[in-house]
Amino acid sequence: MIVTTRALLATVLLASLGVALHAQSPALQKKPPSVKAATYDTPAQTQAKIDTLFGWSIEHSAAGSPAASRPEYALQVLEILQHIHVPRITVEMYERLSIHDYLDDTGDFLATAWLNFGQLPSELSQTSIGGVDVVVYQWKNSDGGNVIATFRNRQVVSKAQSGLPRAEPGDWNPEVSEAALIQIRAKRGFKIDPAK
Repeated sequence: MIVTTRALLATVLLASLGVALHAQSPALQKKPPSVKAATYDTPAQTQAKIDTLFGWSIEHSAAGSPAASRPEYALQVLEILQHIHVPRITVEMYERLSIHDYLDDTGDFLATAWLNFGQLPSELSQTSIGGVDVVVYQWKNSDGGNVIATFRNRQVVSKAQSGLPRAEPGDWNPEVSEAALIQIRAKRGFKIDPAK
């Protein structure tokens, strides 16, 4: 009985050792899928892209057809967002988001909101009635602070926020640089006061 138990134990140990050696064989190990390292733009590269987008927007906007409403604008915004660290959303970002004004037909479009918050939102609900699309989106920080905005035909008509922090130095601020503004004004024939 003792010999049989020992023989059985030896067989189990040898089988286990064989499985372990087989699993360690380089040819048989499963390799994890290769993950391409994320490449992020430097702040200067991001600013250059924002300045270029602003210049493009000026050149491609017309009365009744703002550049921010076009797919080309959205694609350029996505290119910027693809190469930045996802920023935290602040009260100042929330306040920059303009609600649609029915009197003068102004208000931010969805792609502008993407750029403003530095990230894409989650869709909470969507409805379409008589050619009018209404979608509710949410942007959320890791600490639970969030923004909920309603878009009618891709233009923001209402917004609400909860728990957003105040901006600190270094927070995301997708504003066009002063140098780009001067260049665009000069290109469009505006007089530039060198003292300013």
